[in-house]
Amino acid sequence: MHVIFVHYHLNRGGVTRVIENLLRALASLSDDKLPHRLTIAYGGRAAAWGHHIAKNSPFDVKLTEIPQLDYDTESSQVTGQLQQTLTNLLTETDCAINSTVLQVHNHSLGKNVELPLALARLANDGWYLLLHIHDFAEDLRPSNYQHMLKHAESPDQLHRQLYPHAPQIHYAMLNH
Repeated sequence: MHVIFVHYHLNRGGVTRVIENLLRALASLSDDKLPHRLTIAYGGRAAAWGHHIAKNSPFDVKLTEIPQLDYDTESSQVTGQLQQTLTNLLTETDCAINSTVLQVHNHSLGKNVELPLALARLANDGWYLLLHIHDFAEDLRPSNYQHMLKHAESPDQLHRQLYPHAPQIHYAMLNH
């Protein structure tokens, strides 16, 4: 199995620690259950990344910088470039659709308007997604939600992008 963690950054914060803890948990699996590869795709900021954790893992860990994953701005436009870059990553790393899982952190938070659309398209193509939600744009982040809504055809269309449903899509929550 190839696991690909996807997040905006690897700076100080909860998600960076969650990814490090997930690496530790995966490393504790028996040899027959270990992923054979693990990729961490991030937007370019990695000030708090613990390189020693990846270096000491029993599987290959590759960091891949994808600038289009970083936070966007109010003036950002939906270009489809992020979806193409993620597709290229899957192709370049020779990922098989039935043995690759993309675990994406906070995709629906509204920090990057292209991410939900890119993931919805990958899901539509049949890729396995674990959407790991820590916070919600709808909950105390109205400007993020409005930012996404501005680029959507309708609230219903935005909801379908933010929370896609298919047999190969699963959700994990971490909130209170």
